[in-house]
Amino acid sequence: MPLLLFIGNYQLCPLVLGIEWDNLIKEKNVGLVIVDSIIALYRAQLKGMEWLARQQQRLNYVVDFLNRYAENFNLSVVYTNQVLEQVNILHITLKVQVGGNIIAHAATHRFLLRKTKNDVVIIT
Repeated sequence: MPLLLFIGNYQLCPLVLGIEWDNLIKEKNVGLVIVDSIIALYRAQLKGMEWLARQQQRLNYVVDFLNRYAENFNLSVVYTNQVLEQVNILHITLKVQVGGNIIAHAATHRFLLRKTKNDVVIIT
């Protein structure tokens, strides 16, 4: 059974997960956890460069928590992330994942979805 996760408060996230998940996973036989836009709340609530270190620390804590649950309960964890476009010195536009190295190194598999002009979705 898949579990779609909605987190309303980034500070309570690991506590809520720790208290409620153990029984829920066992009772419902959960095998897949989906976290939609893992970075969105952090970007909305911790704005500016002065908050970057705290944002990365909290994001690392949540990702590590999810990875431990995946191992302990034999779960698959899928999370979506935001992508932004950066223009480099040569005016080449690059698509970069939001969340820095924490997100980049936490995942075992990463996919980029993009849509063509004909509305065909390409996964790379």
